[in-house]
Amino acid sequence: MIEVPKEKLLGLVLAPALFLATAAPTSADGAMVTRGVECGMLGASGNPIATTISQEVTTPAGIDIYTCRATDLTKQVGSVRWNYNDTGYYCGTSAGLTDIWQETVSSGGRAMLVCIRR
Repeated sequence: MIEVPKEKLLGLVLAPALFLATAAPTSADGAMVTRGVECGMLGASGNPIATTISQEVTTPAGIDIYTCRATDLTKQVGSVRWNYNDTGYYCGTSAGLTDIWQETVSSGGRAMLVCIRR
């Protein structure tokens, strides 16, 4: 088990037990889909932000794909991309931690985080 300091974690903010109690998953084609759980992300300057515009899909093969979006962020010149190699941060899903993730913050003030746990 990987122990990660709280400040090194993106993605799922709530503990998995709370995740299951507060979000009602739905099934689509055998996959479990959960929406609206609080998600931690990075702003353009690396500052922490939170959003509830999120979706996690767990496939029948056990792959988790967790996406979060944020809008109305401070606009800047150019876009910014974050990932594990840039930050050393892990992304949390309900199935555990992963270093396979990327976040893009656009110059227009929108951000998208995608985490994949296999």
